[in-house]
This record gives sequence, C-alpha cells and structure tokens, in this order.
Amino acid sequence: MSGGTKITRAVIFLCTSPICLPSSEPPSTRTYISPDRSFEITIPPDYAVHTGKDKPQISYIPVCHEDSLVCISFPPDRYHGTNFEGAAVEITVLPATTETACLNPPHEDFHVDAETPSKIIDGAHFLHAFFGGAAMSHDLVRHEYLGYKNRKCYKLAVEVTFSNFEVHPPGTIKEFTKRDQEQVRAQLERIIDSFRSLH
Repeated sequence: MSGGTKITRAVIFLCTSPICLPSSEPPSTRTYISPDRSFEITIPPDYAVHTGKDKPQISYIPVCHEDSLVCISFPPDRYHGTNFEGAAVEITVLPATTETACLNPPHEDFHVDAETPSKIIDGAHFLHAFFGGAAMSHDLVRHEYLGYKNRKCYKLAVEVTFSNFEVHPPGTIKEFTKRDQEQVRAQLERIIDSFRSLH
C-alpha cells in the first residue's frame, strides 16, 4: 500500500495513492507523497501533477523535465489572454550520497545566488541559484534549491516561462507583468516551503 494516514482540518483520512484527499468537503490543499514515501509536499487542488519520464511540454521552454521525480504545474488558465506560458515546481533527486558531494562543489550550471545564497527548507540548509534565459522570443525565470536531507541530495526548482510581450500584435493580449511573475513565483515557493523529507 502506498501512502499513509493524514489529518487535515481535524478529519482523519486514509491515503491510498500518491495524491491524498480527505473524505469530507473539498480541501484548499492536498498532499502529494512520493511513490517511495521519501518526501511529501502540499499543493493546491487545481495544480496538475506530472510524474515519470513522459511529462507534457506545457510551454515552449519546458517547465517539466524528464529527470525530475515530480513536476507540479501551475494552472495556465489563470493568465489566459496574456503572454504567460507556463510555471511549475520540480523535485529531483541527484546521485550524490553525502552532504559534501551534494553541496560542495555545486553541480554543473548551479551558481549560488550572491544576493540570496541559501534558504531553510524542512530545517535543512539549501543553496539557492537563480537562472534567467531566452529562446526565440520566449523567456524563463528559474530558481533552484539544492540541499541534503535524510541521506538524499534534493534539487527543488521553481520555473516561470512567458513569451516576449513586444512580439504580439498590439491589443491582442494583456501583458504578463513583472508583478504577475512575482505573484506566480510566490505561490510556487509556498509549495517548496511545504517540502518534508519523510525518511
């Protein structure tokens, strides 16, 4: 049996699948537990959960990658009619078997952010890296957190992608603004903050 017993809003329920829902009224959140029960995260009910290697390409620049264990995608219809394309949280387990190997030196293309070099997640010290890029009038903003917890090296990531607003004909769409980007990131960061290593 996968899953376990959870308590949400003082309602006890039995989790029999990776997505755990209480049997009472629809909740404001749900809990995802990894198939090996090594970690859990709390997500809103309207976010999509993608696992396995064949993850959908939600946007021109992928926000879900095949090497991640799970990708939690932001509902795209919330910014329908704008140049927003996609956003997601990803959780990946890297092959490092010690904290030293996991964090020092950081993995390829992982450059610790000078302004905010770290974050505490589930009581552990996670290094923080920030990435920005563009391809064919499409842009991305990606934040990665690298940490060692319960003998596993985790990479947690938040990614937001959007097209270049200026390439669209005037008046056809609304702009997905910098403020919108920060609001989406803040919602995804709450999922990151809910990460718990179970063993």
